[in-house]
Amino acid sequence: VITPFRKFLDQLQKHKQMHILLDMSEVRISFCWYFTVVSSLKMAHLAVLIILGLLQYTQQLPTEQVQVKQGSEVDPARELNLDLLPSTTCGRYIQNRIVGGQNASLMEFPWMALLGYVGPAGTDLHCMGTLINARYVLTGASCVHGNVPIFVRLGEHTIGPDKDCNVNDASDCAPPVQDLDIEYIVRHQSYNRRPNQNDIALIRLKEEVTFEDHIQPVCLPVTSE
Repeated sequence: VITPFRKFLDQLQKHKQMHILLDMSEVRISFCWYFTVVSSLKMAHLAVLIILGLLQYTQQLPTEQVQVKQGSEVDPARELNLDLLPSTTCGRYIQNRIVGGQNASLMEFPWMALLGYVGPAGTDLHCMGTLINARYVLTGASCVHGNVPIFVRLGEHTIGPDKDCNVNDASDCAPPVQDLDIEYIVRHQSYNRRPNQNDIALIRLKEEVTFEDHIQPVCLPVTSE
């Protein structure tokens, strides 16, 4: 009984990038997404468990993990070569859209970003950030603690497969979204989950953003005034 089942596990390991360790007294299954089951169940029960897990988790995980770095204290006034934010191109409203306590209009906030994570059923978009220039997104340290995002989505108005269009004019639609991979993440060195202090982080994208009407950087203050 053991030999055929061991071959079955070997095939699963090669096919689904699973790390499987067999012991005489227990069987431990450790998936690369940190789902771990340690049990002394019978082999038949274990086989059913593996099959159900594979049916539920079919998303191919990235081979490289995003690096999260700890930030360091910097005095901007002493950084003579510090590049300031592009005040001539940031914070521009391409469309004349006004908010009066209603839902945001199409392309009204073109600097909003969504963070993409690997989830049970594929990719999940469940944390947000703000585009501050062509390579960086500002977000919370809580969004990159534990489960680390793998990409950033820009230009999304309503999450879903349908094209984002004006509810009052179906011909007024935004261009497609941009999904950009993450190069690395810098998290505040003094971030503390409890209490939630210094909840800030920077995401560096692997490539520059192509600015369009629905994708623009926000303006941030560059001096203390």
